[in-house]
Amino acid sequence: MRIKVVALLIVLIIIMCWVISRSGPPTDTRNTTNTRNTFDVKYQVKASKSGRRADLTIRNETGGTEQTDFVFLPWEMNFQTVSKGAFLYISAQATRNSEITCIITVNGIVIQQATSKGEYVIATCSGYTPRW
Repeated sequence: MRIKVVALLIVLIIIMCWVISRSGPPTDTRNTTNTRNTFDVKYQVKASKSGRRADLTIRNETGGTEQTDFVFLPWEMNFQTVSKGAFLYISAQATRNSEITCIITVNGIVIQQATSKGEYVIATCSGYTPRW
């Protein structure tokens, strides 16, 4: 009886080792350098007249939130990410009476665009990088 139990344990250990070796290490898409899955992200903010200013809030390339005051328009920010399904966000508030537009593009395709007109108005755009 003991020999059967030991033999069964040895077989189970061999099967577990084989399964673990076949699965490989876990993958984390945030840390990969595979350029085939790189997304080129562009945030843009424009005003009806050049030289206008805006206060900006963005979600940056590492997923953090940044705020910047009195940015001259037009303004843009470019970055690359390998994160599939990464949340993208920009909000722009005009500092005076203006028409203000925000645009998010990924790999040259407009994900979202919004325009607001008036005094101290806010235009907000959000979206995601593709999940494939």
